[in-house]
Formats: sequence, C-alpha cells, structure tokens
Amino acid sequence: MAEREAWEEAGVIGRAKKKPFGEFVYDKLMQNGNGARLVVAVFLLQVRRCRKRFPEMAERDSSWLAPFEAARRVEEPDLERLLLKFGRMVERRGRLP
Repeated sequence: MAEREAWEEAGVIGRAKKKPFGEFVYDKLMQNGNGARLVVAVFLLQVRRCRKRFPEMAERDSSWLAPFEAARRVEEPDLERLLLKFGRMVERRGRLP
C-alpha cells in the first residue's frame, strides 16, 4: 500500500519497510464537504526510481528536501515530529537507514 501511494502521489518507485516508522493525524475536507480526521501510517521507502509522469502529477507539487527543511514546511505537528526524528537518525548514522 505505501509503495502504491508513493507511486501515485509522487512518482516514486521503491521498496517500503514492513513496519511503520510512525503515524500522524490530520483533518481533511472531503469532496462532499464533510470533514474527516485521518490517521496516516508513515513507512520509510528505499527509492529505486523517480518518474516525471505519475497518476496524481497534476494535483501535486513535489520536490526532494532534507528532513529538517521538510519539517519546517509541513503544517501537521505529528508529521513535523516524524520528519525531525528521521533527520536525527540520518545525522547519527551518517547515511539513510
């Protein structure tokens, strides 16, 4: 599921870890006008390829950022926390996990 989402939303092809790295909660406005509180599981993914064309490319702007820069740009506090945690892991190990 995580691999399919990465492909559809960002054109990223790779292998996801089996265990979630964490989760975050956000409020989403649905097409029918109702709101929903969603819990999103976050999986680390080893990227093998990136495609310029992907299913949701017209709906998304994508760019590669360092974890700390990405954390500054997101609005969801739980997602910010996960990005900072990932950034600290990369700094400690000197490489991606």
